[in-house]
Amino acid sequence: MCVHGTFAGADLLGLLTETSRFAPKTSNRVRTLAKRLFDLVAGETGNYTQKFCHRLSEGLSARLDTPLHAERLNWSGQNNHVARADGAIQLLAYLAQFAEQLDGNPPHTTRPPRVLLWGHSHGGNVFALAGQLLCANDEARRVFFEAAQSFYAAAHGRCDQPHWRLVEAQLRDRRHPVHSLPIDMVTFGTPIRYAWQIPSQTRLLHIVHHRPAEAARPSYLAPNPLHWWRSLWNADGDYVHQWGVAGTNLPPLPLAWRTFTAERRLQRLLEAELQSEFAWARWRRGQRVHEGGVSLLVDYRDPSCGPLFGLAGHAVYTRSRWLPWHCEQIVEHLYEESPA
Repeated sequence: MCVHGTFAGADLLGLLTETSRFAPKTSNRVRTLAKRLFDLVAGETGNYTQKFCHRLSEGLSARLDTPLHAERLNWSGQNNHVARADGAIQLLAYLAQFAEQLDGNPPHTTRPPRVLLWGHSHGGNVFALAGQLLCANDEARRVFFEAAQSFYAAAHGRCDQPHWRLVEAQLRDRRHPVHSLPIDMVTFGTPIRYAWQIPSQTRLLHIVHHRPAEAARPSYLAPNPLHWWRSLWNADGDYVHQWGVAGTNLPPLPLAWRTFTAERRLQRLLEAELQSEFAWARWRRGQRVHEGGVSLLVDYRDPSCGPLFGLAGHAVYTRSRWLPWHCEQIVEHLYEESPA
């Protein structure tokens, strides 16, 4: 499954999310049309297209009797905690449904099927939140859903985002097959935001566009300071990976007071252990390597990523020309020496 990052969704202002509370069918129709329009305009510039997923399916299924399917998860794409949390809940709802299908109709294979998730930009942080919820104990999970409650349930108790209540019940049931579903995660240019707590059977790989800094700075750190004019030519790798760290959220529309309230509460919860400082202080650290999983720092040197289509070094990951190489790296780092 391919999961896009921030600003690549169909609901950047949250208007369709608010509309879905009283007109879900209309909201879904508009969301689908908006995503098609975005795909038409952006193409593969920081965006997973249907054509990309089709090529991925064909490539992975080339020598297999049973074809593999690649799908997309289209979350809102807003740059805040509540949007990424909603994306994580949508992802868990899909995984739970898939796990139920496997449990009811197990495949006749010697190896258990695995789900591979590709996440660009903050799509990877959607994975991080989903992993935390899968690993959380009952109390930690209760605190999370309580913090977000104003988003998915009105004051009188009516739930207008039913996938939240469904996933909450599925996660509470330790016998649900989603808890034993083997999931692998690959992130591309995901800013370092949340802690990685993943199930024991999950494999995690991070791929980051990076060019080593000056000799006085360790080669695994981004340059300091970051110069915006160098970002036009992707001179130091992926700048958005650096700019998207904690402290750079965009709040929901204040008129959407339920979403705004949930955002504030989730911020207090998810950033409880975060040191209080300005975003520029975090940028200066130049951190490229995530604390969980394997981080692969890559100097792409892609000539197609110029000032217009490079997105400051952040667009290279979603281009089909790099798809075969990405597949090779995933096999090498996640599956080559695995007995499963």
